[in-house]
Amino acid sequence: MNGGRPWALIAAAVLAALEAATIIAVLAVRGRSAAPLLIPMMAAKFPFCVLVVRRSPTAWFGLLLWEIAGMLAAVTAPSTPLPLRLVELAVAGTVVGLLAAASSLFPTVRLTPHDS
Repeated sequence: MNGGRPWALIAAAVLAALEAATIIAVLAVRGRSAAPLLIPMMAAKFPFCVLVVRRSPTAWFGLLLWEIAGMLAAVTAPSTPLPLRLVELAVAGTVVGLLAAASSLFPTVRLTPHDS
């Protein structure tokens, strides 16, 4: 748990929150028919961003999965313009990299042998 990169964890949380806020703002302005469903889904990301700064392993893993899903969505969204897809890939990839850099801040799981 020592020697980690706390700055990377904070940067990942801030970047992920800014990403969510930007997507919410775009959805609110564009007024797409799916916006009433997508805006609360994106807002649900904020607690993960707060909890990961408090070093919650569950929030770290949840944010990691969220960003990987975002990368997959960007790759498989043919109706979204290519520049927007590339920006999403870059932002989500950066968050994943920052989360990976901060992974040493969390305890490792050690399995103990079970006597039968």
